[in-house]
Amino acid sequence: MSNNEWKHDADYIRYIESGESAAVFVVRDVVKSVNTKGKWIDIVSLSTYSQDEDGRAFNWIVAELFPRKTNPEYDPDDTAHNKYLTWQAAHEDISRQRQEGYKGPKYLVLCTLHDKNKGKTITYKLVKITKKYRADDGDVIEVERMAKKPETITRPCPHDWEYRIIFLKRLNDSQADFIRENSSELEDKIRAQGKSSPEIFGFKSRNNRHSPKAAVTAKRRR
Repeated sequence: MSNNEWKHDADYIRYIESGESAAVFVVRDVVKSVNTKGKWIDIVSLSTYSQDEDGRAFNWIVAELFPRKTNPEYDPDDTAHNKYLTWQAAHEDISRQRQEGYKGPKYLVLCTLHDKNKGKTITYKLVKITKKYRADDGDVIEVERMAKKPETITRPCPHDWEYRIIFLKRLNDSQADFIRENSSELEDKIRAQGKSSPEIFGFKSRNNRHSPKAAVTAKRRR
């Protein structure tokens, strides 16, 4: 796409806004035990919720890995455009491989969103006060004056979010399909429990072993 037309690509906008791009980041940069070098990461299933106004959390992520067979020609002066080019190349490469019948390894990722600044405060001294005024011609004028009495103010530190992996499991095709096809029921269970857990998906968190009976029982209740 020429100029900035790529910024209006509806599929790319949906990819960003749905949380898929953040999920790719988690699998690529936070999950340390899965080697994603030279791989495309396709998000097969995910469930998101907002931690607050600037924190996107996940109930689960199911990701599938594909060999990276194509490499886009990047723009040396535009990082944002390069992210689009990467997404576009991955989208086309993965679609081609799926048509050829390729199935990559799939993983269930459960993670929490932790605020590293939780409970921390920042203290500063207010010595100047700035007020803004709108002039008759519409211009905004800023007037700065010294405070009559310097004031010490303490406020919470800005959020500093980081993802922490609590569970990782390689899935077979039927397990991945079950999660994708039963997402509503799984979200209901998570809401009832108050948080996501391996047991909801039919796995044991202690020894990381799959419980076939739990998964089959859940499927029969659909």
